Amino acid sequence: MFGTTRIIKFMALAILIFPLVEIASASTYYVAANGSDSNAGTSTSTPWLHAPGMPNCSGVCASTTINAGDSIILRGGDTWHFGSSSSPSAGGTWSLSRSGSSGSPVYIGVDTSWYSGSSFARPVLSGDNPLFNGSWPSSCAYDYGSPLHSLATFGSYVTFDNIEVTGVCWSGNLGGGNPAFVQVGSNSLVEHSYCHGWTELKSATDNYNCFQVGTNSTYDGDVFDGSDAVHFAAGSNCAFDTAAPCATGSGIYWHAATIEHCVFRYLHNMVVINDSVTSAHDNLFEYLEFPPTSTMVSGQHPDVYMVYTGSTSGAHNTFYNNTVRHTYVSEMIYLQASAGEATYIFNNIFYDNQNWGGGNTAPMGCIQLNAGNSGTQTLYVFNNTFDMDTDDATGGGCKIEFWGTSGGNSNGAPWNGTTYAANNHVIGLTTFASLFSNAGSGATNSVNDLGGNIAQATATARSQGYTQSTTPVGDIITSSSGATYRAGTNQSSYCSTFSSDSALCSSTGGGPLEQAADGGQIANFPALPIESRGSAWDAGAYYFGGGTTTGAAPNPPTGLSATVN
Repeated sequence: MFGTTRIIKFMALAILIFPLVEIASASTYYVAANGSDSNAGTSTSTPWLHAPGMPNCSGVCASTTINAGDSIILRGGDTWHFGSSSSPSAGGTWSLSRSGSSGSPVYIGVDTSWYSGSSFARPVLSGDNPLFNGSWPSSCAYDYGSPLHSLATFGSYVTFDNIEVTGVCWSGNLGGGNPAFVQVGSNSLVEHSYCHGWTELKSATDNYNCFQVGTNSTYDGDVFDGSDAVHFAAGSNCAFDTAAPCATGSGIYWHAATIEHCVFRYLHNMVVINDSVTSAHDNLFEYLEFPPTSTMVSGQHPDVYMVYTGSTSGAHNTFYNNTVRHTYVSEMIYLQASAGEATYIFNNIFYDNQNWGGGNTAPMGCIQLNAGNSGTQTLYVFNNTFDMDTDDATGGGCKIEFWGTSGGNSNGAPWNGTTYAANNHVIGLTTFASLFSNAGSGATNSVNDLGGNIAQATATARSQGYTQSTTPVGDIITSSSGATYRAGTNQSSYCSTFSSDSALCSSTGGGPLEQAADGGQIANFPALPIESRGSAWDAGAYYFGGGTTTGAAPNPPTGLSATVN
């Protein structure tokens, strides 16, 4: 039997050792194109050729178990092949089912100081199909639609960081499969990654996505860019409106609790998710376009941001500090809220949208609201800039529509509630109230105007400097002579209610800009300096001449590239 002194010493030793055991249990493994699976894999000088979970992983790699808190580091600038047999060949879908835990995710990403070549570039997961060359491919060199499969699938509590995914091609009717380049489980983070370069056959359905993640997950600083994927300018290749361009491919599907600082460009579907609590902020959404064929549109219809909550209680949405522009579709944003819950739309800039049917009358359906279940809902619309594009022959503008039983989604119920509105700038409407309308039977909504809302004729706004051509973001106030200057009402009491970062109390940063870097494209945030609103507020999303910058100005762009369509 231990004596008292020995017990105390044993307990003290356990206190010292057990935390070390916990820390030591987290391991880092390195993978490079010049590695060997017989190496230890625990340093940059002894990397593996494959990562655990890749079918071609062998030797020490195959015998290693990935645990919560472990890291897999892919060398920057290297490419892993998922279609061809070129080395290093993954041998098929990278399937790593091991999960992390809360506070100890499995990390799959990079060390930016470790790379091949002269400077850091993201590692690449490639499906090995060639990039779009301006015409429809006759076949897929490596078909990810038949049989249906992904580049990679991972467990829950995973961080997927700074990796480029490209080269997927698919054929056939994918049905309701809605596959993705990369699939990740719940409670995960996808950050600083770059998805691009897909192709598909003309007869395929267009519901292959860049990423799928499970519930309670976040996207941060990612780029989804279809400008080098199947994409056509206006003309005979576009089935729905020959006056509009068209694009293929989708960004995010399934779940996303938070989407922040991301760039979405040249897609036919940007975000479609099914979550009860969502936040999309500080993003750039541009060039949402119809797919080129009727077969493709049967897979998914185009949306910037669509949130289904169903009848889940406690469902609400927050959409703020985003720029939404250059869309060629008939609807854009769809939000559901549960009975007793609120939806918050603030600090956003909307212009050059719904260029789909010609004419200069803003169609309904830009922002559509539905109830998840019967009851009452509340909408807050503060400090947004809405441009109805009335001086654009194909412009459609952006209005807010409340759906009833003959409009909206079959999962929804008629909207029934009150809208509180303050400090919005509407260009191209004669009255602020005409920004809102009901669709179908059963929808009810009353607007409570809290002041500071400005409706301007387009010509008047343009003469004051509110133009879509201002860079890097259009329709912002450019001088103290603009109508929105200090015309708002102080709504600081709402700041902490609307979002945990109290973003309403500052002006929008306009989302990020896309910039060439790291071997591809990155999201460079913010596009505009973020100014504190102080006590005297402007109307609209941007605050002029505040003099108190709460977010850093964007870095000077380098290596910029442009795509002409």
